[in-house]
Amino acid sequence: MPEKLRGIEAGIDVDLAGKTTLSATLFYNMLENAITNVTLNAAMRQRQNVDAIIAKGLEVTADSKFSDFILSASYADADSKVSAHGPAVSTRIC
Repeated sequence: MPEKLRGIEAGIDVDLAGKTTLSATLFYNMLENAITNVTLNAAMRQRQNVDAIIAKGLEVTADSKFSDFILSASYADADSKVSAHGPAVSTRIC
């Protein structure tokens, strides 16, 4: 089964006095039929399709220009959930 990604993101950039730029982006992605590691037993895992993986989050960056250099900082927060059926599914995405 092929993977299918549907997603949306929205962002904004703000320039403060030409020296500092602030950026923020929100995102939401749904990966259907995602390929991930599935636990078959205590000693064996196999790459299989799961129903879906949903990932949503926020990314924020800031850049400041000083005389001879640029200082940059960024932060990302993502929340991912696996939706799958079956008795033994690993929720760790590898």
